[in-house]
Amino acid sequence: MKEESKLPSFEKKKDKPSLSSLVLKSLATLGLFFLIALSVYWMFGRVAFEHLDRSELFSQVIQGHSDSRRSSSLEWVSILQKAESEDDLDVLRKYLPTPGQSLALVKELNSIQVSSRPDPETVSGILGILGFSYSSAAQDAMVEFLRKNHTDPSYERASLFAVLGLGRRSPDSILVLDLYRDILDKGLGESDLLKTIAYVVGFHGEGELSSEEWSLKQALLNELLTNTNKDVRLNAALSTMRLEMNSEPAEKVILDLLRALSLDLQKSLTEERKSDLVTRRDAYLASIKITSSFESEEAQAILVEISKAHPDLKIRQAAMNAVAER
Repeated sequence: MKEESKLPSFEKKKDKPSLSSLVLKSLATLGLFFLIALSVYWMFGRVAFEHLDRSELFSQVIQGHSDSRRSSSLEWVSILQKAESEDDLDVLRKYLPTPGQSLALVKELNSIQVSSRPDPETVSGILGILGFSYSSAAQDAMVEFLRKNHTDPSYERASLFAVLGLGRRSPDSILVLDLYRDILDKGLGESDLLKTIAYVVGFHGEGELSSEEWSLKQALLNELLTNTNKDVRLNAALSTMRLEMNSEPAEKVILDLLRALSLDLQKSLTEERKSDLVTRRDAYLASIKITSSFESEEAQAILVEISKAHPDLKIRQAAMNAVAER
């Protein structure tokens, strides 16, 4: 039987994509990514892209679910602290809590503390916000909170916010200074709370200090200058000098710091020392600036050494400025 002939088969030739089709596909892909990003934006809120305004943050702190109250209160504090550090008055005016908001936040603070499961982070955030309030109710709430909770480890951060707030708004209040006295009498040793108290006692409001206010501050600082922790002593020394109190112990603390800086010129900096210079840089810079008023020849000699060769540029520049002012 004759074999049946087969017709040759041909595959259809695939057309190469044109430039215009490639561009369209690319645009379509980009458009898809954009839609996904937009969906995520609206799903998770605008916080990652821009801050909520004051009324929105307030609403979340008062009415939101627990996670929202926590994150919104801490975000509000962060905005205020950043604006304060940058001296951004416009942002401060926009985010300072109003008297009505302050009163509502005080009520919320009290409500959280008596709840079955109080959240220390939300408490910290609310106290941080109240620390920027001019409301008398806010001051009373911070004082009362510290009286009851400053020894509670779970409220350590909240206590720091309360002390900073009182130092900012009521630096010369006898009520507040007496509270610091009570805290010192509890013997908290080297706690961060004592470091913060040593720092804020040097704040001063408008007008002259009364003799009672002066005596209370001086007694607090003299005790803090003998603390075993060097950060407590340093903060106390800086506060003493800011208040222009004549104090040999305070000058000694600052001179000891200068001597430590001069030792940096004699050896290579260890990683630990480099970290220390970064962590305590603000305190070092403030100390160097204050020493420009010292009459000590030793202080002058150390400043000159540091100004010429200290490995940290900012510290070296601060020493140069202090030498020029003497």
